[in-house]
Amino acid sequence: MASSITSLSSLHPPPQGSVVAPAVFRWIWGVVLFVHLICAGYAAVIAWLCLYLPVNAPEVLENAELYSISIPAQRYSIVAALFLGVVVWHLSIVAKTLAASMKQAKLQWPPRSNWGLLGCLRSTRRYVRTWRRCCFLRRVCEYLVSGCTLVVSAFDITDPNYDTTHVAREIVETAFLSVQAFRSSFLVARPWMNHILVSLLVLNCWATPVIQYVVRRDVAAARLLSLAINMALAFVSYVVLPVALSIPYYEIYNASTGTFANSFWYTDRWLVRFINEWQILLVTSWFDCLSKIFIATTLTRSLLAVSKLVQPAASPSVSPMDGSVSVTKSRLQIVPPLYRRSTITRRPTRVDGLGRHVLLLWGAVVLVVHLHTAFQRDNARCMEQVHPWFSGGDACSLMEINCQRDADSGDARDLDRALASIDRKWLSFLVIRHCSSVEITPAFLELSNLIGLKIYNSTVARWEADAALSGHHHPRMAFLLLVATNMTELPRGLYGPDFPQHLKDLEICRSNLSVLPDAIELAWPKRLFLLLEDLQLPHFPAVVTRLGVESLSVAMNGFTSIPAEFFEDPQLNWLKINGNPISALPEAVRSAPTIRWLRFQRTNISVLPDWIDVAAIFDAQAGDTPLCRALAAPESELTPRQRGLLRVIDCAPPTQLLHYPLDDEPVNNP
Repeated sequence: MASSITSLSSLHPPPQGSVVAPAVFRWIWGVVLFVHLICAGYAAVIAWLCLYLPVNAPEVLENAELYSISIPAQRYSIVAALFLGVVVWHLSIVAKTLAASMKQAKLQWPPRSNWGLLGCLRSTRRYVRTWRRCCFLRRVCEYLVSGCTLVVSAFDITDPNYDTTHVAREIVETAFLSVQAFRSSFLVARPWMNHILVSLLVLNCWATPVIQYVVRRDVAAARLLSLAINMALAFVSYVVLPVALSIPYYEIYNASTGTFANSFWYTDRWLVRFINEWQILLVTSWFDCLSKIFIATTLTRSLLAVSKLVQPAASPSVSPMDGSVSVTKSRLQIVPPLYRRSTITRRPTRVDGLGRHVLLLWGAVVLVVHLHTAFQRDNARCMEQVHPWFSGGDACSLMEINCQRDADSGDARDLDRALASIDRKWLSFLVIRHCSSVEITPAFLELSNLIGLKIYNSTVARWEADAALSGHHHPRMAFLLLVATNMTELPRGLYGPDFPQHLKDLEICRSNLSVLPDAIELAWPKRLFLLLEDLQLPHFPAVVTRLGVESLSVAMNGFTSIPAEFFEDPQLNWLKINGNPISALPEAVRSAPTIRWLRFQRTNISVLPDWIDVAAIFDAQAGDTPLCRALAAPESELTPRQRGLLRVIDCAPPTQLLHYPLDDEPVNNP
């Protein structure tokens, strides 16, 4: 890069401005516009997804809400509007830049507006000075407006006090980025991502002090370099990392069904990654939404700040009195501020020095901590290993206790020994497989970060109240899977008084369980996704009618009927009754729910009652039923309701009656 240092005459004090060759300006101009377009495109994709997912992929959002990693689907339109605002902002800047360049027949930055916050403050100050009636009020208001002007102007990159506010802002931003990097260290089991985040964080901490020392004689160049590094950090965290994370999910997403394959949700690795990583991709809360918008606006303002530092030298040199200009050489120079001073100078303070030392120390601490934890030894039981900061040992996101592999039985001693081999507080998902005598001990209470538990092909011998699932010890608990388990009754540890109310996914599939205790009515949370499949229940459990479930599967249970009271819950929207010898659903329901997903394959149902709103159904599967055989008649022989059913019901022969893909378990989780 060709560059030289020149002075602008007739200014006091003499400035030191960076001058670059025209080719360099063209390169900078092109990069800035390219980043504007990339950011606009990314924000447009986010806005489109916020409108697409609730309509075309409701099951994905249903599961995201089920695991408490998304705001309600009906709020996504607000998020879309916010990101569309970011798109409009970027595109308006690009349009103004291109218009200015075409008007001048050469590359130009967009003209600066006098109606920004500083312009409004200047106008307010001029207006206040015209007051004549109340001198005291005029002085107070003028003092307040002048103070606000001083504070706001200090955030402008051409202000002498900018370095002080920049260091303070860097410390605040570093704190937020440190929290993000820390969360990523125990949520994301992808070492490359954590290495990138920490590298950028350390670079951000060290860049400002190092640049201000090395390039201390050229204020504008130092600020431009710091600005470039800050923009790179924001761009990577805002655009690059989310895009990189989303690619594997995009490759397996089925657009025709609006969801992932059912096996996706029951592959242990994919499930724990979905729950942890989609907290970065989705909007998990309004605070998360505002933080993403804040990063987007910060990046946009940083791009605008470049035009205040680098500009064609054909722009005028500034008169110290009125800011008038005169054309100079056809090179590039740093532009003086429009609103106050005609040169870029630095006004060093003690805060600058203290802040730089804090950033240097902070970066060193983060780097040392990351290196200490990033290269810990592998643990054979860790299916997804993470490296959280300050970890006292091996840390797992997904841990599997496989008694068949380890020649254990899964009793209290085996469980305690397995949990003692890791740092328990970081475990997200615990899987217990092929164990002949599972005993859940009080050590289970130390899994404070646990999201899910799965027991597969095992006998639950003991799970008492002293090791019960509880909201106090397991505040993040989201799902429980008991698959191919031997338990004649529900363990006492599964319906304690402090049962986690965030646990919304509870699945019991293929078990000799023959009764559900009435106590679960008070213990289990409302709006459950509940699977009671292939059990030995003699009839539809009465307690289920009082649970207020949102989704229910009772496939393969031998039920001949479902009570009408169950269908009077307005929260019910997903129902699967495959493989039951049910001949009919209740003919009359006092307050019918809006069922959007209905699966009744291989049943004896020949007609759907009128209270089921066919227009509201998103997906219905009824293969191998008398109803589908009736719908196979010529369309001219069908009733209007049957023709409506024909448009929404899938009559393909069933390939799997259970919702849990039990037969595919060895393939999904080898």
